Amino acid sequence: MTLGLELNIGKKIELLLIEDNIHDARIFEEHLNTGSGEFEITHVSDIKSSLENIAENSFDIIVADLNLPDSKGLETFKEIKKIAGNTPIVILSGVSDSDLTIESIRSGAQDYIYKGNYEGDFIYRVIHYAIERKKLLKEIEEQSKKLVELNKNLQELNYNKDKMYSIISHDLLSPMNALKGYSELFKESYMEITEEEKLNMIDTIKELTVNSIELTKDLLLWSAANTGHFDYKPEKLDIASIIKKQCELLKLTANKKYITIITEVTEMFVFADRTMIETVIRNLVSNSIKFTPQSGKIYILNYEKGDKVNVTIEDTGIGMDQDEVKKLFKAEENVSKTGTGMEKGIGLGLLICKEFIAKNNGTIDVFSRKGIGTSFSFTLPKV
Repeated sequence: MTLGLELNIGKKIELLLIEDNIHDARIFEEHLNTGSGEFEITHVSDIKSSLENIAENSFDIIVADLNLPDSKGLETFKEIKKIAGNTPIVILSGVSDSDLTIESIRSGAQDYIYKGNYEGDFIYRVIHYAIERKKLLKEIEEQSKKLVELNKNLQELNYNKDKMYSIISHDLLSPMNALKGYSELFKESYMEITEEEKLNMIDTIKELTVNSIELTKDLLLWSAANTGHFDYKPEKLDIASIIKKQCELLKLTANKKYITIITEVTEMFVFADRTMIETVIRNLVSNSIKFTPQSGKIYILNYEKGDKVNVTIEDTGIGMDQDEVKKLFKAEENVSKTGTGMEKGIGLGLLICKEFIAKNNGTIDVFSRKGIGTSFSFTLPKV
């Protein structure tokens, strides 16, 4: 006898039979295994033994009479279901228990068999179909979860596309148009304006050019991070040397606002991509400079915690309330703010940091208090 539904060729199907009537249990076993011998049946007669067996063993299917010496009715099914998890359950029912059988089906039972109704291959088919039906339902649930995740990713990609278009059409074109305008004005008025005015215009053109370059870099980094086109090349790195190097590069920017960067870092090795981590530190320190008033301070320290190295960048800046903090790493809610020195930005820096830290198997957190300051911390795997 075969229906082409065997779980594993050569492996017996493990079945737990819960039935307190010895005579009914023997008849059930004889009819199920007649001619096939493919079932390994464990028989118990009370709820206590049932739950112990389910907890200790892995069954392919459970066939249960719900009226037992130590448990009655739907409560029996609920107790079994709670321990059995995804294991399919078939109810072994008397004709007079039809209401109980229906309630059990509504509560998650796969099928039912009336006691004594064992003609031909009926119970064989019920058992196999219950197993296959449960497997199919599990696959459908898994596919549904995947579809939900894919839909979420698609929505994020669509938002990123719209945000990219908005940035290119406004944030990138605005400084370029300004650059064009200043260049034309400089050329047309060159003979009429003073040397001081010329130098001021050159400084403005330079600033617009630098801002456009930085904006383009951020756009390219963000796009690469979101599309998986950024080369990931992890290696052993001394995080302290990377911090010192990036702080040195940002020293001039900090000096313009009389901000002191204090680094209390020691040699610690992590396994990460150099370019990504340099970008993260540069963005976080730049962010602190941007939102720290003149004569403020930025503290940077590192320490080991378990199998991770933690880096913390703390400033004495303007801080944020909790609503602002919650929006920081969400592309759909992230909005750039003007810095304390009227610095402009497009709000991509922290999104890039989140992507890069996650790619390097780390985490990033932020703590902030309005008017007090902000602290960013990230972790990386320790070598």
